[in-house]
Amino acid sequence: ALALELGSLSILPPSLEVRPGDSPEQVLAKVFRAEVQALEEALRGLNGEAFRRAAELLLQARRIGVFGVGSSVPVALDAYYRFLRIGLNVFMAPETHMQAVVASLMGPEDVGFFVSHTGRSRELLDSVREAHRAGAKIVALTSFSHSPLVDRATVALIAPVRETTFRV
Repeated sequence: ALALELGSLSILPPSLEVRPGDSPEQVLAKVFRAEVQALEEALRGLNGEAFRRAAELLLQARRIGVFGVGSSVPVALDAYYRFLRIGLNVFMAPETHMQAVVASLMGPEDVGFFVSHTGRSRELLDSVREAHRAGAKIVALTSFSHSPLVDRATVALIAPVRETTFRV
């Protein structure tokens, strides 16, 4: 499954690899070009129908809980801020134990928006299980179509993006 997932992504060209001897200007240009390539790959991988369904669920939700752990937290925090700015009733807990508690308090009118690059983070999956048990709908944002997160999702947004060392 991993080989299939990785096979769908282009390999970062050697010209975009950041090397120790690169000047600051070269690093800047390489990082920007790699990010543009990552966005294009994500756009090609996203399913328009799944995106429409996710948007409908989010707009119809009584409350939206945004969840992420580890390196997915900045993406989740950005989603939280953007949902908040457009007037959606959104919340986000800062710590994994708190996330599991708030997920357990969600209901059938609520949506959990779960962000995970791999879709396999144990702490995040604990919150997914709690939200699922509570009857909440699950919107997943991940890079891998075969994962426990996708298996539990009402709607999965698959944005296949390769992790690079300088992105981390």
